[in-house]
Amino acid sequence: MKYNIKSLSNNAKMLIEIKKEIEISKDYNVTNDVAEISFLGNLRLRDGLYLLNGDIVVEGSIPCAKCLKEIDFKTEINVSEKFSNNDSEDTGVTEVWEFKGDEIDIEELLMTELLLNLPFKETCEEDCKGLCKYCGVDLNKTKCSCKKPIDPRFESLLSLLEDTKEV
Repeated sequence: MKYNIKSLSNNAKMLIEIKKEIEISKDYNVTNDVAEISFLGNLRLRDGLYLLNGDIVVEGSIPCAKCLKEIDFKTEINVSEKFSNNDSEDTGVTEVWEFKGDEIDIEELLMTELLLNLPFKETCEEDCKGLCKYCGVDLNKTKCSCKKPIDPRFESLLSLLEDTKEV
């Protein structure tokens, strides 16, 4: 997503509108690999810096953190970033994205913002019961009937419980 800024004069705005499906690499440890992203914003030149302002809207699906049911999400992210192609010039601004030549590539910026703002842990419902950790049954749909294993360190104490039942 490169934009030619050669013709951009001081304080003039360039409208940027993006809408596409993106693949999120498994390297980012994200379970859903495709999301719909849209960006609407503008790019302007002011005092030697290129200012990018706009909003990213991301729609996709992720598994519930407890029961693994797929749930849809929508996240809106406000973006306000600065770009500079004068790496030798000290602008006094600390957070600046640098670029070379006459084109600004905003894809890395959008991916960074997206990954920082993706939901980390979502649940399908506030009171989701999750999966049984022994048999894997979805506890939201059915009650688990598996026998829970006993910690071998406490097995000898179990005999004490059996003795009290006989009394």
